[in-house]
Amino acid sequence: MVFLGHHAVPCVNFPELAQPFDLSLPGVSKHLKVLQRAGLITQRRNAQWRPCRLEAPRLKEVSDWVGQYRRFWDESFERLDEYSSGMKRGSDDSMDRLAELLEKMKAGRA
Repeated sequence: MVFLGHHAVPCVNFPELAQPFDLSLPGVSKHLKVLQRAGLITQRRNAQWRPCRLEAPRLKEVSDWVGQYRRFWDESFERLDEYSSGMKRGSDDSMDRLAELLEKMKAGRA
């Protein structure tokens, strides 16, 4: 995914994509195939060139999907931080609360 963020121009050629990275051209080609199968880029043929274009609507979908999980983990870590702060204060039932929190997280309810 680093290829996607590195180039702000809408359409670039394959050698331009490979230049800033410490990867072989076949390595870059493999990465591009994954991005193309995911619908994040399109490639067309123009003589011997294969310019790549970002598919912004598809990228937005991926960003939204990742954002849902980011919120979930941020909230989960905040609750875990609150809990650990309570443990530091010496709560007697801290192990029970930890077990309960972990069960909720496993069930996706935390």
